[in-house]
Amino acid sequence: ATPTSTATVTPTITSTPTATPTLTVTPSITPTISTTPTVTPTLSLTAPFEFTLARAPYDRIDSVKGWDLAINSNQTQLYVADRRFGIHTYDISDIYHPVHTFSYYLSSLTENIDISNAYNFIVAANYANGTRILQTFNDSTRPYPSMKLMSTVFAFPDDYTERKLHTYSILSGDSRFIFTTDYYYGLLVYRLNLSDLSTTPILNGTLSYTDEYQDPTAPSPQSRLTRCYLSSDNNTLFAATNRGRLLIIDVSNPNTPNLLSNFDLGAGAGTMYGFAQDTVDSNIVYITHQNFGLYALNITDKTAPVILGSFARRGLSSLSFKE
Repeated sequence: ATPTSTATVTPTITSTPTATPTLTVTPSITPTISTTPTVTPTLSLTAPFEFTLARAPYDRIDSVKGWDLAINSNQTQLYVADRRFGIHTYDISDIYHPVHTFSYYLSSLTENIDISNAYNFIVAANYANGTRILQTFNDSTRPYPSMKLMSTVFAFPDDYTERKLHTYSILSGDSRFIFTTDYYYGLLVYRLNLSDLSTTPILNGTLSYTDEYQDPTAPSPQSRLTRCYLSSDNNTLFAATNRGRLLIIDVSNPNTPNLLSNFDLGAGAGTMYGFAQDTVDSNIVYITHQNFGLYALNITDKTAPVILGSFARRGLSSLSFKE
């Protein structure tokens, strides 16, 4: 017999997992190992910058005695005032590996340097030989910039015949003037010829100062100005004495510097080495005194500064301010 229909069988599938699946995650980002240290090292002028070099038959550098420094605008060149020699330059393109590139002999007692990035020159105050103006330039025969001496300024008022010792020289914001403190005279203001730096700068203004701690009747009273700093608006000069006094001078007209106040910090004898103006409130300034420590002053009234606070710590010298 022939069957008339075919039976349909629906199978039932039973699936029992034999194991619980494990989720495996493969990271899609490969970690990068940086060779840059996370802690910025502190650079010492007597360690990474130490070198031996003969530059003159009567003088030899055994180590750099860093007294002051300046950095160019793109922060690739460091200029160091060596009190025993003159000026040294370093390539700091790689801040972890500074490279000594050039030295210029200026004799001993180079006290400080300041740089004009707009006009590519440096001023260097020398305790014995006045203030030097040096042009910085690119030398095609060398991979690094060089310097050459353009002029020296050592002018004083015609009636001044006492000793002459430049202790500090700084540039105005437009580089047209040099403000110089002289150890015996006081403040000297020189005008530069920016179109020809080989022209000797002209004595533009002066402010004689006699230290109150000295006998004003002595044959050669000593003012003993040791440092000077210019305000952010270029209108006020702060000059320090080695007797712990701060002179605030109006230099808005460089022809006629005007003493606004002669303020005693009350810390006694000692040089004020560091100065910084608050970048948020320009009426607040900070000063380091070598024998006392740090002072904060309010100079809203420049004729009567007020001490806001102090921190006693002997030996403080340099000072910088960061917001």
